[in-house]
Amino acid sequence: IDQLGDSLILVTNQGFRLDSPNAVGRLRSLVEETNAVLVIYDPLVEMHSQDENTADMRLPLGALRRLRDEAGVSGLLVHHNSKNPAYVRPQESIRGWTGIWGMVDGGWFVRPLDRDSEKRIEVVLRDGKPADPFVLRAAFDTDAYRFEAIPIGTGPTPLLAARDAKRVQQEQAAEA
Repeated sequence: IDQLGDSLILVTNQGFRLDSPNAVGRLRSLVEETNAVLVIYDPLVEMHSQDENTADMRLPLGALRRLRDEAGVSGLLVHHNSKNPAYVRPQESIRGWTGIWGMVDGGWFVRPLDRDSEKRIEVVLRDGKPADPFVLRAAFDTDAYRFEAIPIGTGPTPLLAARDAKRVQQEQAAEA
């Protein structure tokens, strides 16, 4: 567990377990001492001892919800997608138990593009209207990374507009 600045905590796979009441209690104390507003958990698979393909995931994800609700801190959870690219809605790509999506408030779904420095981002909320997808471009500038968000259909990635049109058609066909 690392404190980054005044309001950010980073939890990595250094022995922290979301299914350990003692570990979660230590994190909650740190959140309350520092008045943190965001905790980043990276990656989920390394932070519990449960089978990700079963409802046992309620234990670690329930700990995240309690921290959110009781300590008033937001959480950003890094979890990888399945290897199946044949999904229609991004939330169908979540690896493991299907209830994971039901226990989070939303997700940023990242897809690789032709350029290594660019990723397609789809933002989906469980309740509410999704944000427009965009391309996130990363560039290393002297001693820091710089990120640029590019609306779909603009900039050097014109193929994304065609991919979006195909996805809309798939979603409409799935709903029919």
